[in-house]
Amino acid sequence: MRLVSRTLTVAVAVVAPFAACAPAPEPVGRLTAEPVRVDLPYPRFADLQLRFEPTAPLEGLVGEANVFVHVLEEPGNVIRTFDHPLPETWTPGEPIEYSIPLYQSALGPPLQPGVYPVSVGIYDGEGSRWPLITDGAEVDSGEYAVAELTVPEAAGEEPMFYFSAAWGPIEGGTDGQILARRVLPGPGEIRVGPLTRPGAIWLQVTVPSLEGSGVRVEMEPEADRPAFLLRSDCSDVEMWTSGSGTHEIEIPVSPPETGDGECRITLEPNYRVVDVSTLTERVLTLDILAWRPGEGGPAGE
Repeated sequence: MRLVSRTLTVAVAVVAPFAACAPAPEPVGRLTAEPVRVDLPYPRFADLQLRFEPTAPLEGLVGEANVFVHVLEEPGNVIRTFDHPLPETWTPGEPIEYSIPLYQSALGPPLQPGVYPVSVGIYDGEGSRWPLITDGAEVDSGEYAVAELTVPEAAGEEPMFYFSAAWGPIEGGTDGQILARRVLPGPGEIRVGPLTRPGAIWLQVTVPSLEGSGVRVEMEPEADRPAFLLRSDCSDVEMWTSGSGTHEIEIPVSPPETGDGECRITLEPNYRVVDVSTLTERVLTLDILAWRPGEGGPAGE
């Protein structure tokens, strides 16, 4: 027993110096974010511009490359996420630039007032990360604080959202990205107001799978494919959306000239998806709902 113990001790003592001398991996590119300070009252959304400048390949990549965007209460404590697939192939010498919405969804609870670090990094299907060059501090392995999110004490005049009776109740979400959601089993309406300035409403909806043995799709007689019509009575938006999966929709809105100052957004499906085991119906799920004011609003905003 003593011989084995000494042998193991020697092995550790020999291996440890080599591990300590292992070189740190080289950065695979540079990351910048704009703006570096984002104001986000509840229930607004705001764009964050990301620019990756690849200088080396993502060695050992498993699956697709993804980008995580975390809002941190402190390093290691993630309270909101905005993860997404990298929209283009990572190729050295070819920059990738795009924007994503940061939001406080009206369906979920608001963030407490304060200033929060926003960290970004790249990962793959196994959770591997790659080092980057940034102007911000590295708060964890492959995770860099590149911006700050400010939630003010008072949001000012923000519109409220009201749902017609057709909508299901608020359900719990799945993670820090979708905090809560509502199911729509048929035609429905969302009222927004009072509106005191032009702006935009942003929705993220998920259409359930329209195929498989567990569901039955019932369509209106004149429909050629499952879709829903989205209208707004305070803009010229009228659009058809179809296909299973996630859809992001931004709707410009303006204060109505007459009436109660509310904007009405209607969703009119030509189909229903029926769960054959429970006979429950579903057209879509509303995952995110937020608003962004435009220019020329009330004084002080």
